[in-house]
Amino acid sequence: MTIDGKHNAGYDSMSRVKDGDIIFHVYGQHLRAISRAIGDVYEQSKPNDNSFQDWADLGWQVDCKMTIVNVSLKEHRSWFKSHEGGPFNKNGTLNQSYLLALTKEQTNYLLSLVNNKDSLIDLITADKAVNGNNFVLTKSRAPLKHYDYHSIPSVNKTKGTYKLEINEEKSRVGLLGEQAVINYLKNNYSSVDYLIEGLSSNLKSGGNDDLGYDIKLTNKNSKEIIYIDVKSTKGKSNIFYMSENERQAYLEAKRHNQSYLIYRVFDLDEFSQTGHVDPIDLTKEENQPKFQPVNYQVAFKF
Repeated sequence: MTIDGKHNAGYDSMSRVKDGDIIFHVYGQHLRAISRAIGDVYEQSKPNDNSFQDWADLGWQVDCKMTIVNVSLKEHRSWFKSHEGGPFNKNGTLNQSYLLALTKEQTNYLLSLVNNKDSLIDLITADKAVNGNNFVLTKSRAPLKHYDYHSIPSVNKTKGTYKLEINEEKSRVGLLGEQAVINYLKNNYSSVDYLIEGLSSNLKSGGNDDLGYDIKLTNKNSKEIIYIDVKSTKGKSNIFYMSENERQAYLEAKRHNQSYLIYRVFDLDEFSQTGHVDPIDLTKEENQPKFQPVNYQVAFKF
């Protein structure tokens, strides 16, 4: 507050900043930088600077980690106009204030304007592990249709067999997707009635990735078992891949009139920690998969 006891709403907003909050720095209708608070706000004596002489001796300080960007907001005025509130007025321009709260939708939109996504990942995830258990999945209102289910057949192994290396980014997305689905199931299935078991190596220490599914969901009352395999992507691709173990697990479940579900996770966003999920029961007649082999394991003798 000022030395005469008056408050400024923009400065008062600083008192509510928490560790991990994302802060956008804007000047001249340009997004100039993005910061992450690396601790909760705390009281601090005002700087020994003539520009602060109108303020009381004690104020707020927020320590931040910053990355520099340069994004013009003028081209996006129509979007901000239709999503007014907080820093954005009815004209789609910015209200002048020191600090204003954004809606989740506004935050996600601003993050989407930054081209260098790697710098954002480094900023947002620095000093903390990104955990899929924190992701919020929303069941898709418009599920992806016309899935193709591609299987990778196996052949007899001999000396000199070459194996395809798993892409590191693909592994990361797979980990986040599986963790997010476990979180989704816990939020949608009562622990009183259902047992949720994460069985893959992503979900359990010493887990087994050769079962053909990642999660087993058991109804404690009826003893019905649902097998769940998670397929994740950051985009909206309607194609995913199944291993021969997964295909066999699906066929085995079908033979025993059990459910085998693919939880298709898409639009997975590390910045907002959100995504969409489309559960597909392959054992239902309308979801019968079409398998098409696309890769072969090649072995030869030296």
